[in-house]
Amino acid sequence: MNRLEKFLAYSESRRLTVCVMAALLIAAIAWVDSMTPESSIGFLYLFPILLAAAALNSWQILLLAVMCGFLREAFDPIRAAPGGIERLAVAIAGYAMTGFFFTTLNQRRRLLVVHLAEREEQIRLRHEAEQQVRVLIETSPLAILTLDHRGHVALANESARGLFGFDDGPMQGLDVEPHLPIPPRMLKGASATANLRTNVESKAVRRNGEVFLAHVWLSTYRTSEGPGLAAVVWDASENLRDREGAGF
Repeated sequence: MNRLEKFLAYSESRRLTVCVMAALLIAAIAWVDSMTPESSIGFLYLFPILLAAAALNSWQILLLAVMCGFLREAFDPIRAAPGGIERLAVAIAGYAMTGFFFTTLNQRRRLLVVHLAEREEQIRLRHEAEQQVRVLIETSPLAILTLDHRGHVALANESARGLFGFDDGPMQGLDVEPHLPIPPRMLKGASATANLRTNVESKAVRRNGEVFLAHVWLSTYRTSEGPGLAAVVWDASENLRDREGAGF
C-alpha cells in the first residue's frame, strides 16, 4: 500500500479529524491571504479540498468549494475589477472539480480493494478445493491416472504407482501405452473430441513385465493443448480367477 492509499484509507476512517484539519487549514490560508493584500494565494485552497475530499460526499465537496471560492474572491487583490462573478464561478468550478476527481479516485481505490479481496478469497477457496482433490486422489485405494494429449502421465496416485510397479519412482511424463494401451488409443481416436464417459476391460502390463487384466473407467476432458483423459484402474485379475474357479 503506497502513501496515497494509506492517506485515503485514513481519511475514510477518521472523517471528523480530517474535516477539522481541513477547516483549520482553510482558516490559516484565509488569514495569510488577508495579511497579504498585494498578492493572492487562493490556489492554496486546493490542499484542504484534497485533504477533505475522501471524507466528504459530493454535496459537501461542492459547499466546501463554494466557501473556498468566496474566500479567495474576498481577499483577491483585483476583487474590485470587473468580472468578479466570472472569476468566482471559475474558482468554484476548479475547486469542485478537484474534489470530485479525488473522490472518484478514492471510489476506484475502494472498488479495487474489494476486487482484490474477492480475488484472494477465490484463490484461497480454489487452493483448498485443489488440496482436497489431491488428498482424495492420493489416498484413493483405486489407481488414478490423468493423461495429457500425447498419452503421457500427468498425474498418478500412490495406488497407480503400486499397481504398475513404480513404487520406487514417479510415473509423471511416462508414455502409458506400453503399460495400458486402451487410453492412448482413445485419445488418438475420433472419440477424444467428445465428452467420453465409459469403462472397458483391457490387458495391462506392470513394470516387471507381468500381465494382468485391468478394469478401466475412462473420461475425457479439454486442456489448452488438446484432449486429456482421466483413468481409474482396477486390477480385475483376482475377480477373473474367481470367475474361472466358479466355472463361468
